[in-house]
Amino acid sequence: MVKVIRKHYRDRKSKGGTNKSLSANDEVLLMLEYYREYRTFAHLGIDYGVSESTAHYTVTKIEKILDFS
Repeated sequence: MVKVIRKHYRDRKSKGGTNKSLSANDEVLLMLEYYREYRTFAHLGIDYGVSESTAHYTVTKIEKILDFS
């Protein structure tokens, strides 16, 4: 999964913006923890040092990239 995410980021070739707060490994792990434990985004955000909305955005972004439904 991490290889797919890294390839997506490399292919996208972002043109700037802010630095990502989570690595590809952490993003996939955050999504997997959400699916496994159904924890709230607030609790996931606390564990990863990001806001609740960033945790939600990360899960939905990774789902799209991996084509989860």
